[in-house]
Amino acid sequence: MSPGQQTCSSCGTPNLQNAIVCSNCGARMRLVSAPRADRQRELEIVLEGVAADEVQKIKSLHQELTEKPESLALHMQLAQHYKDAGIKDRAIEHFEAADKLSPGNVLIKERLRRLKGLPPLRPEPSGSDDDSQSADGRSLPWLKIIGVLILLLVAAAALKVFVFPSTVRVAGYAKFDAINPRFSPDGKYVAFVKTPKFTLFGAFDQLRDAVQHRAPAQDSTLIVKKFPGGEEIELAQFTAWEVWDLGYCWLPGKEELVYQASGEDGKPVLYRVELRRHKTTMIAQGHSPAASPDGSYLAYIAMSRGSSNVYNWGPELLHVMRLQEEGQPTVKTVSGIVASNPVWSPNENLLAFQGRPTTRARSFTTEDLGRVVSDDIYTYRPGVGALKLTNDGLSTRPFFTPDGLRIAFHQHSSSDEVGNVLMIVDAIGGLAQPMLAPADNYEGFGEAAFSPHSKQLAFEGIFINPNKPVSNSMVTPLGVFGGEANYVTDLFLVNLDGSDLRRLESSRHPYKTDPMFHPTRNWLVYQVQYVDLHKEIWATKVN
Repeated sequence: MSPGQQTCSSCGTPNLQNAIVCSNCGARMRLVSAPRADRQRELEIVLEGVAADEVQKIKSLHQELTEKPESLALHMQLAQHYKDAGIKDRAIEHFEAADKLSPGNVLIKERLRRLKGLPPLRPEPSGSDDDSQSADGRSLPWLKIIGVLILLLVAAAALKVFVFPSTVRVAGYAKFDAINPRFSPDGKYVAFVKTPKFTLFGAFDQLRDAVQHRAPAQDSTLIVKKFPGGEEIELAQFTAWEVWDLGYCWLPGKEELVYQASGEDGKPVLYRVELRRHKTTMIAQGHSPAASPDGSYLAYIAMSRGSSNVYNWGPELLHVMRLQEEGQPTVKTVSGIVASNPVWSPNENLLAFQGRPTTRARSFTTEDLGRVVSDDIYTYRPGVGALKLTNDGLSTRPFFTPDGLRIAFHQHSSSDEVGNVLMIVDAIGGLAQPMLAPADNYEGFGEAAFSPHSKQLAFEGIFINPNKPVSNSMVTPLGVFGGEANYVTDLFLVNLDGSDLRRLESSRHPYKTDPMFHPTRNWLVYQVQYVDLHKEIWATKVN
């Protein structure tokens, strides 16, 4: 062959250097040393009739190949694209280039020989002739083993997703709401309340029923189940005119709960129920029960006076009941302080609550609807008495750190629900310090909870709905009556050193409330709220 010629890769016939097709068999020539313009012209001719998206891929790969001519991966991709497009000679060209770059690759050699119509390098090994197996044939069992391992890993991943998912629904119903989740002290069970689904007309019906002392058409049910999945056990059905009538608590050291229900006269009543026998016993008039960590005391709030109309409450005082195995329990009333939100230390018989002097007590009327804050944080120790920890009149909802040494609470910038910061103070008293302030993605805080290892805080972040900043409805997630700003809530997690602040994202559940950590495991249980205000209880594994 003369210097000005090139050989056809299909039939071996010499052709001119700038020939595009072979003069003998018509196969397309490769133009190995042709100028760039000629190669581009030749590429356009070669790709005539090929789908536009495939042409674009091939051209893009050629462009990369001009910058990385020694790339084995690019040659292999081009070979496959040309093979799929039916341009056999070009596929052969790039397989040959790949073979030169990786001369020991048996797979490339075999694919190249098959493309050229040549027999394999060695005959396929038969099942009865072990001596005829090639080195490549002897590797087949290992390939099978690797394949099986890959399948097992995929199956394990699927098993983890479907059998051990990271997010599970704990409770949900079509015509009822599931609310107020509470873990048992050992974390074995989760309790919640199944209550008639909220509707705007239902809210007015509840108001009418409460004023007229008439029981609702449907009762609420206190339910317990093993966590995260187990059969539901209905412990008690009770009348609840309002959401705040749905309080309850576990009794540590006993498989028992204390729950509140509305009596016939509209006043809240506390009942004790056993998990095994479902035996129910009335123990006091009151609401908001909270049990001490050793189960020896029960704190609750009860009216010192007032009428049967629940919307004309008198001052409500803290009561601490000494629970005894035998005989009548003794009750201590903390006088002089209108109390709410009692909560015990996790390790000792020390109680925190929010309150204000009875001299500032007011009846609950429509004048108070716009003012939710006028309280401070107190502690109470049985046998010792009450201690006031704050003096600003703007502090609410205390909760202890897991070690019981400090108390976190909400400090409001004014008498409204949104504007607040999270503060923390020593349980024995001292100067309160800021713990967490509003950020760009939330304006204030709702309910909050510490993880059991004291490393994380989960909290409700309150913010204006970016999809609907102004509410046109009377119903909003933060209350029955909407305002100009449509505030919603979702859950956030943050390390106690302030790092790794993140939203607990969920496209299905964009609005979540009431976080509570499992006592021993890395589960966070919470309440989700849908657009129609329907509520369910879900749980997510957190790190």
